[in-house]
Amino acid sequence: METSVRHKILDAYIDHLLMKGNQPTTVYAFCKELGIEEPEFYAHYATFAAIEQDVWMMHYEQTINKIKSLDLWPGYSVREKFLSFFFTYMEELQKKRSLYLVQIKQHRADLKLFTPVYLKKVKEAFELFSNELVKEGISTGEIKERTGITARYKDALWVQFIFLLNFWVNDDSPGFERTDEAIEKGVQVTLDLMSHSPLDNIVEYGKFIFKNAGKAF
Repeated sequence: METSVRHKILDAYIDHLLMKGNQPTTVYAFCKELGIEEPEFYAHYATFAAIEQDVWMMHYEQTINKIKSLDLWPGYSVREKFLSFFFTYMEELQKKRSLYLVQIKQHRADLKLFTPVYLKKVKEAFELFSNELVKEGISTGEIKERTGITARYKDALWVQFIFLLNFWVNDDSPGFERTDEAIEKGVQVTLDLMSHSPLDNIVEYGKFIFKNAGKAF
């Protein structure tokens, strides 16, 4: 019963965002709209921000489950696994673009801080995922272990995550093809920096960022 009420609240919140384009004004108004008492709401969520964290976490978990269920996943290189994650994550976002744009635009300035409140749970999960792949990359020789720096690799990957999310929000290209290009170039450069830092890829990525600066920031 508790799980069904939690899902009911989550679904109603998503529907409210899509239909009205903003957060409910108060928990009281939201509960009246949903037909439940406030204590029922607080038994599952302390704030609307907590619901938004679940919305984004649900999307993240769908992405992880999808890529890890691929038959080819175990044989992918670490680079291919990160590419698979980002391509799949953005493809899944596009299925509910209206929903995610409403949430992002409500907190637009927060996205430039690298850890918006609604992405708090996602960041924690993504860092665990990144650390897992970094360790795998070190064991296979794809990633170079550097004293005092290796522990920060996850931070660089999170910055890449936020950059790509910003880019996708502003991408007006057909089929979001520029976002695909940003993923390809961004992941290549980030992984290169963790291995041998080839200058050519960094310069090429720099040109891409300069050309598309308005999409990313």
